[in-house]
Amino acid sequence: MVTSGVTARQSIDWSSAIWSGIIAGAVFMMLEMVMVPLFVGGSPWGPPRMIAAIGMGRGVLAPPDSFALVPMMVAMAICARLFRCVRGLITMQRQAGRRAARIDSD
Repeated sequence: MVTSGVTARQSIDWSSAIWSGIIAGAVFMMLEMVMVPLFVGGSPWGPPRMIAAIGMGRGVLAPPDSFALVPMMVAMAICARLFRCVRGLITMQRQAGRRAARIDSD
């Protein structure tokens, strides 16, 4: 077995990962806010408050029918970070696969 002395350094385009996470988080939040009233009959502000409760605690769950900016921003930040992490992992795996294919072809 012959091994090459080439080591591949993984680099991620963090700007695109951040923007894709923010956009995916916003799309997810808007879809959820539209679908909950249509299919379940609940308040559109319920899902953002539930997501915000992950970071802010149970206090934001009390009045689901009202709008509050801070829980909405926290929910958006949580969704964006989760989607950003997933996007970063996918990008790393894709780049590692390309490097492996390039090394194998040499």
